[in-house]
Amino acid sequence: MKDLKPLLNKLIAHRGIHNKYIKGNSLVAIDMAIMKNYPVEFDITLTKDNVVILCHDNFIKCENKRYIIGNYCYKKLKNVCHELVSLDEILKLVSGKVPLLIELKPYVKGNKLEKEAVKILDSYNGYFAVQSFSPFIIYWFKKNRPNYIRGQLLTNTYNYNFIVNGIYKYMLFNKFTNPDFICYNIKGLPNIQIKNARKSKPVIGWTVKKESQIKEYDKYCDNFICDNILEIRK
Repeated sequence: MKDLKPLLNKLIAHRGIHNKYIKGNSLVAIDMAIMKNYPVEFDITLTKDNVVILCHDNFIKCENKRYIIGNYCYKKLKNVCHELVSLDEILKLVSGKVPLLIELKPYVKGNKLEKEAVKILDSYNGYFAVQSFSPFIIYWFKKNRPNYIRGQLLTNTYNYNFIVNGIYKYMLFNKFTNPDFICYNIKGLPNIQIKNARKSKPVIGWTVKKESQIKEYDKYCDNFICDNILEIRK
């Protein structure tokens, strides 16, 4: 049976501990979370030369110019954005000190991101879980890495057609993907679908920005991903 306690025992730092001086998803932000002993959530995607990197978007911006990540090799992107860091570098830094919640961004076609990520994660000895907004990514992990802890990211608003919106709203794909937990946008709480899902799976709320939100949504969630985590836990 999978152990989800490390994901539920302590607030999770959203992209590490960052501020206007420290970028999220950076080596420094994650090192700060390690020093404060907080679990860390971060995002990963893939460069042109198949390096798994930490980044929330499918581009990086420097000096008002956008660089589409999939169009450039890691070395070039690193020269543009010195804070950019690879998954391999982060895992060496963390080295099992805190639990990790790794979001796979759905920008890369053909399961290339999943395949490259597991090449690194398979040999990592620390605690981690994977999650994604894409049920196809979660299904890939179910079929190819059933031992991985996997979570379905969801929100209350989708810009799809009526049918797809309904599939997401009622989580109809869960029957096939069977995630171990749900990670849900607190702005959509409360709702009956999450209440029912929580009967069998933990729910992690995202993204909390102040302590009052924890008090407001605590009855609907088992834990939270948080910005401003040091302010919340003063």
